[in-house]
Amino acid sequence: ETALKFVERSHPDHGWGDSLRDHLLLYRHDLRSINILQLITVSSDVADGTLVEVVISCKLKWFSLALNGLPDLAV
Repeated sequence: ETALKFVERSHPDHGWGDSLRDHLLLYRHDLRSINILQLITVSSDVADGTLVEVVISCKLKWFSLALNGLPDLAV
């Protein structure tokens, strides 16, 4: 929910509509893993200080935003 609000606030003129939620993928950075980006599937995957990458799919194009300390964002 925080990532959704962040993207909507960061890009208010994009006109995402109700479809934005269907196009968001959230990954956490885990430097101890071979695959540094780990898909976030449950909220417990995120803790204070977790670096979260928000990936937005849009007509076969991918955009990403890195959010440091996602739980601390004021939305």
